[in-house]
Amino acid sequence: MGRVEQDLIDFPIPPKVQDFINYHHGNFEVYTLFRNYMLAIIGKVKKGQPISPRTIIERVRYKLMLRDGQSKKLNNNYVAGYMRLFIAEFPHHQKLFEVRGSIFDNYFHYKNEINKWKMRPL
Repeated sequence: MGRVEQDLIDFPIPPKVQDFINYHHGNFEVYTLFRNYMLAIIGKVKKGQPISPRTIIERVRYKLMLRDGQSKKLNNNYVAGYMRLFIAEFPHHQKLFEVRGSIFDNYFHYKNEINKWKMRPL
């Protein structure tokens, strides 16, 4: 299990978060698609209309299935992780989402740690 060190705080990364990090490292295209679809829909929704990250993940699954001919294993538990990555990258969009508490919150609070593994350059 990995660990986070920030400002003399040292705590273990929860197993579900570590699973997400491992999945993300092997599947960078998932976040790239998530990010691009999210940015596209933000520009098209009416003010005050909620945006569902779960809907975006389903679109990512569909795109990958069309491309690869099979459904890529994409755990529903990772939706919260991808949402927090998006908010970390685009904090000015945070108010567009209803973000509930998650095991990802403490980990993604530390932006320096996120930047170590977030994504490859686009």
